[in-house]
Amino acid sequence: MIVTGLVMNAADKWTFHLPPGTWRIVALVPGRAAEYRTVRLNRDHTETIVPSSGLGVTVEVRRNGKPVGDARVTLRMSDGTLLGPASSPIDMLMKPRWWVTDGEGRVELPSVAPGRYAIMVNNEPTDTITVRDTPIEHEVTLR
Repeated sequence: MIVTGLVMNAADKWTFHLPPGTWRIVALVPGRAAEYRTVRLNRDHTETIVPSSGLGVTVEVRRNGKPVGDARVTLRMSDGTLLGPASSPIDMLMKPRWWVTDGEGRVELPSVAPGRYAIMVNNEPTDTITVRDTPIEHEVTLR
């Protein structure tokens, strides 16, 4: 089920009603970090989501000391969810689930929510990062 067009209240929150079941909630707000959550409900429930502004993460991919251009970079959450450049529920279904490095091997990942992530380059796990309260620059060296 995809729900679109929700409006945040004055406290910058979304509140919506969910029937019993297991739900994967993805909240996408332009300019904010995507919020991902799995909830298991055995009775009617109201869920509140407060999207964070997120932090910028810069990843630089290198092999043998040289930049790797056109590398596909994805972040994987601890539950296996892959983060990519989607900006709407439709984007999540239609767009690639990765960012691509430039000629200097760099890519900017905007609005990443705080948490621990595995960095995937060309579908292979390479490193882990922890996003806290400051922007991150991280270099990945491919073998």
